[in-house]
Amino acid sequence: MSFRANTPVRAATIFAAALLLAVIAALGMRTSGASGVAADTVQPAGKAPKPSCPTPEKKNQPTYQPPPSKVCQAVGEVTGLQKLANGHRNPYKIRKDGHIVAFSVDLAKPNEEERAFFTEAPAGGPSVEDGVGWGDPSVKLSILKKLKHQRFKLVKQSVKVEVSDQLGRTPIFTLKKALKVKAGLFVAITTGNWMPALAHDPPAATANQDQWLASRGSKHCGNAPAGASQEEKIAAAQDAIDHSKPQNKTGSVRSYACTYTAARLLYRAYLVPDGK
Repeated sequence: MSFRANTPVRAATIFAAALLLAVIAALGMRTSGASGVAADTVQPAGKAPKPSCPTPEKKNQPTYQPPPSKVCQAVGEVTGLQKLANGHRNPYKIRKDGHIVAFSVDLAKPNEEERAFFTEAPAGGPSVEDGVGWGDPSVKLSILKKLKHQRFKLVKQSVKVEVSDQLGRTPIFTLKKALKVKAGLFVAITTGNWMPALAHDPPAATANQDQWLASRGSKHCGNAPAGASQEEKIAAAQDAIDHSKPQNKTGSVRSYACTYTAARLLYRAYLVPDGK
């Protein structure tokens, strides 16, 4: 699940979150790898929505409630794989053998309060009401092999990239060592901390068009049952935080039992096919 930053002006509501840096103004469907060879972009077809954050406010309307798609949300301590985007299934399945030479994420820019909520933990520990305490935002690219029963094996992974100074941008991270991949594998995104690279709720994303899988067990998805009280919703979300863990050990197998709908993880990878 993703988590909504709490601020003093709105009640807490939980919704069921050595590399070379180069920032470019716009991304096309092809780019150049470190060798100058044209690379294919592994990403969903169509225009990507913008990530949420910061939550809009109207200073002259202190009780203003923005639409759900504009409320700042982020994902934390998880490996995520978009399984459906713009209605297209498996948009991050690798179609050709080759090398991943770079990856990119669309990073929102949370305001100061929102960033503190995701970064800092209160004295009593991580809390969905007061602050989840995930530390500074970071990302990794992960390569997964699909097994039976919605389980995935971690085949390869890039090194961790701190992105505190990249918030609000769309950076491309060129890999010092390219990742050799085979057709049929999947490209996922990992954060051991948190990342504001999420679009959610209509019109940015819809339940039957946009869905992603998280590296969590089915008992810890953070979803409260229908008709649950606010206290039960908070407890379910807190349980997801307490049991969330990204997939980081190469060769490990994890269950991706949690499916989150009406949400898009905003990332892409650049693949140089073999023979180029």
